[in-house]
Amino acid sequence: MEKKMYTKEEYLAGIRGAIGERAIWFYMIMKELKKQGVDVDKVCQNIIFEFGRIRGQKYSGAKTPGEFAEMLYNSKGQLVFEMELEENGEEKGILKFKRCPLVDAWKEYNIPLEERIEICRLACYGDYGRVSCAERINLEFPQQLSKDQECCELLFTRKK
Repeated sequence: MEKKMYTKEEYLAGIRGAIGERAIWFYMIMKELKKQGVDVDKVCQNIIFEFGRIRGQKYSGAKTPGEFAEMLYNSKGQLVFEMELEENGEEKGILKFKRCPLVDAWKEYNIPLEERIEICRLACYGDYGRVSCAERINLEFPQQLSKDQECCELLFTRKK
């Protein structure tokens, strides 16, 4: 059997589509849990943070915010999220995602802005879990695509 060859664009579209499908699953699970009266924030914080922590073990060696940003930039997701490494210094690292397949899917599914912001906030627990593996680094999101801003800006700083 011959292997089908894909263009870079087709391959990225497939990966983004798979991520987007999971973003819709997440949204549907969140909605159902809310209907059942479950504290969605607490459940998501615990589960998604732990998932991020498991995935973040490979970043545990990062000694500076810039090193963490650079390690994430050099990950497999670089092209999928259209990442730009803006700064990778001793005190600060800035990584910008120009695209987010999760947000793309939520928009395509016509999820209202307020709900996109909420579900993105919950999804970010995974990022916080990942960063928790590097003991001396904080993470903030000055901009987020879910808020219809220019990009998802991940700002890594040193813990005081």
